[in-house]
Amino acid sequence: TNLDEYPLGSFSNTLKFVVKDCDPTTGEPSEEGYEDEYLVEDVELVTGDYVLPTYISDFQGAWDKLGEDGQVVETFALTAAKSLKAACTTLIELLGMSAVENTGTPQSSSVHTLLLSGICLGGVEVLAK
Repeated sequence: TNLDEYPLGSFSNTLKFVVKDCDPTTGEPSEEGYEDEYLVEDVELVTGDYVLPTYISDFQGAWDKLGEDGQVVETFALTAAKSLKAACTTLIELLGMSAVENTGTPQSSSVHTLLLSGICLGGVEVLAK
């Protein structure tokens, strides 16, 4: 599965419709109406929209099994996160994955390794460290 196949980004939506009055006796709508529109919240597609969180019992074994060829390295600057716990929560939500081996909550305030597991569209196992 090529991750470039899954679009990321945001877009705005407008619901356009025709308003018609209904006859209170018959419940039938009038033939004439007027066009109206309603701005709907923006939709943002992030990596997590394509991932189903899963649990695995042996993260390191699964990680080693993927090997170097199965790895992609990315760096995130989570400057808005006020703590490691907030950064972990942000990453879990952004990536749509499940924290495994009790790594969802940091035990230290300065250093932490978060282990995440999920299944991407197409049934591909995804791990993040």
